[in-house]
Amino acid sequence: MNKLGRLDGVSRYQQVREILRQEIIEQNMKPGERLAPERELAERFGVSRFTVCRALSALVQEGVLVRQQGNGTFVSSWRERPIRSRTQTIALSIPLRRNMRIPGEIVKGAAHAMQEKDYKLVLTDTSNSALAEAREIEKHRRERVDGFIIWPVDRDPNYELLKELLYTGPPIVLIDRFFEDIPSDFVVTDNFWGAYEATRILIERGHRRIAHFSALTSRNTALEQRRAGYEKALMDNGIDPDPELVCPPMEYPGAISFRHTMVYLRRLPDPITAVFTVNDPYAWAACRAALDAGLEVPRDIEIATFFDELGVDEGLDVPFIRVAQPTYEMGLRAAEVLLDRIEGIGGAEPIRIFLKPKVVTEDKAEQRTVISEQ
Repeated sequence: MNKLGRLDGVSRYQQVREILRQEIIEQNMKPGERLAPERELAERFGVSRFTVCRALSALVQEGVLVRQQGNGTFVSSWRERPIRSRTQTIALSIPLRRNMRIPGEIVKGAAHAMQEKDYKLVLTDTSNSALAEAREIEKHRRERVDGFIIWPVDRDPNYELLKELLYTGPPIVLIDRFFEDIPSDFVVTDNFWGAYEATRILIERGHRRIAHFSALTSRNTALEQRRAGYEKALMDNGIDPDPELVCPPMEYPGAISFRHTMVYLRRLPDPITAVFTVNDPYAWAACRAALDAGLEVPRDIEIATFFDELGVDEGLDVPFIRVAQPTYEMGLRAAEVLLDRIEGIGGAEPIRIFLKPKVVTEDKAEQRTVISEQ
């Protein structure tokens, strides 16, 4: 039993790493010898499995150990190889889209943090394609980048690949969304708070029947938290969430539409008077649907939305309640977290940063803008 004590400036995972490294040397363990399972090591050192995982991952990166999927962790022939040198390169994997402004601010924030540490940034456009995401991640691993900042694609089927990165390295930081069961570092917008605040403002303006236009997707915590914030705001104001008012769009090649949905919801015995949408393309589609139905925005239908700057409908000029993400800060903080991981700074537990957005309300009649940052 090697219960760990407290050492100033030395985290628990670093202590585990150094003990295991020393044992491999002192016991003259041979290449191919298997280490004890993570569960046993965690019990031995009195730490979490995540702490053990970080220690083992550090030794894997150095070439001391190798992992075999489903078999365990083994001593490698590290004595014949030099310790891996850094390439001073970080890969940023992000889904770029036409007219999408958010990635530019994220890239700018990340680049500024890296310039101070003399790191290079390699930008990868996944085009929101899982195949492209997996291909680029594998390519950059072969090129031995020092770390990844990853915005996972929608409906991400590369879950297992991202989970493997956490265990085998190099270190990763997720942005925009995360996975509940992967203990990774991440930097995201506080989507719950933004959705709650936007919905609360609609209620404050007298709306009781508020629809939510969102997407049907899996493993997207950004959308899940936006729906949760919307529903919590309703309940906190004595309104029971109505599942019938949570609607996905009709999808066509290159376009989405809520036209039939808008007509249906307005013909209900208790019709909707407002909509909270998951992003700005959905807001523009909701606005188009309202206009096609002969409604005026915001007089007949008021719209609140997360404004992800995914593209603007130049043919429309209407006031929305907009939740604006702190995208520059997202890139900056993600790069700072990743650089600390590369340098071995910080503890073993995952770093989870929620950045508060700004809620901007526009009253066209009075020509005023109000920013909420409670």
